[in-house]
Amino acid sequence: MRHINYNHLFYFWNVADAGSIASASKRLYLTPQTISTQIKLLEEATGTPLFQKSGRRLVLTEQGTVVKGFADEIFSLGSELSQFMRGNETHTANDLSVGIVETLPKIAVEQLLQPAFDASVRLVCSEGDLATLITALKKHEIDLILSDQSIPIDESSKIYIHALGQSKLALFAPPLLWEQYHEKFPNGLTDAPILFATENSPLRRAGEDWFMHHGITPRIVAECSDSGLVKAMAAAGHGLFIAPLNIQNEIEKATGCKLVGELDDFRERYYAITLDKKIKHPLVGEIADSARASLALD
Repeated sequence: MRHINYNHLFYFWNVADAGSIASASKRLYLTPQTISTQIKLLEEATGTPLFQKSGRRLVLTEQGTVVKGFADEIFSLGSELSQFMRGNETHTANDLSVGIVETLPKIAVEQLLQPAFDASVRLVCSEGDLATLITALKKHEIDLILSDQSIPIDESSKIYIHALGQSKLALFAPPLLWEQYHEKFPNGLTDAPILFATENSPLRRAGEDWFMHHGITPRIVAECSDSGLVKAMAAAGHGLFIAPLNIQNEIEKATGCKLVGELDDFRERYYAITLDKKIKHPLVGEIADSARASLALD
C-alpha cells in the first residue's frame, strides 16, 4: 500500500459521513469532480474499493468501514490538537470526562467515582445509552464509560471492557408498602406495585427473571430509564423497586425506603469501558482498583 495522503482521507471521511459526494461537496465547498478524484486516489493507495452504490447513496464496503474507523480516530485527535494549540481550556489534564450508562444507580456511580473526588479533579459527567456513549468514547469526547452491561468486543472495535465487580440485588419499598409486603416476601408479591427500569436494562431483565422464577406477576406502575427517577417515585410511595444491595444504606437514607428481601443469586455487574486494553489513565486505574476492592468479583 502506498503512503496515504491525509487530504484524500479527509475527503473520504466527509463523504462517508454525508452519504454522497454531492452532500460532501456542499459541506466542503468543492466540486463533486474534485472530491471524486481524491477518493479514487485514496482507493488506489489502499488497493481496494471503499464505497459501493446503494440507490442514490454511497455505502461503505467492508474495507471502507475499517478505514472510516481509523479516520474517525485520526480526525478526532486532530480536533483535540487544534483545540489545545488554540489554548482551549474546556478540557485539561485536571479533567476527567465520564460517560454514565443511564440505567446505573446514581448512588453507585458516586461511590465508583470517589477516587476522582479525592484527587480534586474536575469531573465532567454525561449520561446516555451505551451505544451513544461508545461513539463518544471513540471520538475521544470522554475518557471512560461506567456501565452495568457488557457487549461483545473484538480487537477491531478498539474498545475494551474491564470488569469492576458485582453486587447482590434486593427489593426495596417505601414504609407503607414495606409494612404490606415484607412478611409476604417472596411468594406474596403477586400484583405488588413495581417501579421498573426500562427493558434495555440488565436490572430490569434480572428482575423479570426473578419474578418468573418465583411464579410472581407484579403490577408494573412505571418504567424509567433514569434510576434516580425510580427512587424518587419510590420515595413518594408509588411502588417497590430493585436495586443493588451494596448501596442499601445510602438508599434507605436518601429515600426512606426499606429492604424487603434479597433476590437470591441475581447480581448487578459493573464495568469500565475504555480505549485502552490496559488502563493507562492513572485516575481511571484508581477508580477501577477502588471498585474491585469494594465489590465482589465472583
